[in-house]
Amino acid sequence: MELGRDWVLIRFANNQDRDLVFEQRPWYVSGLNFVLIPWASFFDPYNTQITRVDQWLRIPRLPWEFWEPYYLAELLKSVGPIVRIDQNTLLRLKGKFARVCVNIEVSKALSGSTTVSRLEV
Repeated sequence: MELGRDWVLIRFANNQDRDLVFEQRPWYVSGLNFVLIPWASFFDPYNTQITRVDQWLRIPRLPWEFWEPYYLAELLKSVGPIVRIDQNTLLRLKGKFARVCVNIEVSKALSGSTTVSRLEV
């Protein structure tokens, strides 16, 4: 159902369908992020702003030791919470970059980069 200002209300047949759509996010329509937000009481499409977006990040040259969910979450905690980790990353099927979907706050600037350095003992 069209709500105005490009907001759309989607009703699901059951909770399983809704959960599947949220678990498999992010979604894209015509190459643009399709932002999913759970319904909130008294939602006003003319005053509501999108503040967070799910976005896939590629992390090049990340040592294999850090390709575990715990280390990826620690590495990306300044960016935002992890939504999903790509299967190729979890199974280590490809080695050029790790791929992680993170929920990013778009109302503030992100740091340009993060350095992972090796500690000499």
